[in-house]
Amino acid sequence: MNMSIKLRSLLAQIRCGVLPLKIETGRYRQMKLEDRICEGCKNGIENEIHFLFECNVYDDLRKAWFVKTNNIISNFLHLNNLEKLNVIFTKQVVIYTASYIKEAMERRG
Repeated sequence: MNMSIKLRSLLAQIRCGVLPLKIETGRYRQMKLEDRICEGCKNGIENEIHFLFECNVYDDLRKAWFVKTNNIISNFLHLNNLEKLNVIFTKQVVIYTASYIKEAMERRG
């Protein structure tokens, strides 16, 4: 699979827990965990699970990503978030995951 350096970098960042989400940036600012709220939706701690599967700011992007992924992994939409997390980095769908992360990060500004 031919993936750009940018996409590979974003995948590595989210897998290593260093994508600049509030869970990570708040750590450097000595913020309490409960204060690391998503600035987009103001509805939960912005961690990887929230960013990938829960934040309503990215619902349209996520829907497109999930449809593509479900076309390859037929039961994807019926998995819980932790099960989805195990699937989204597999060879068959990782390009869709990387594209979602890129688009969502661009939306954040």
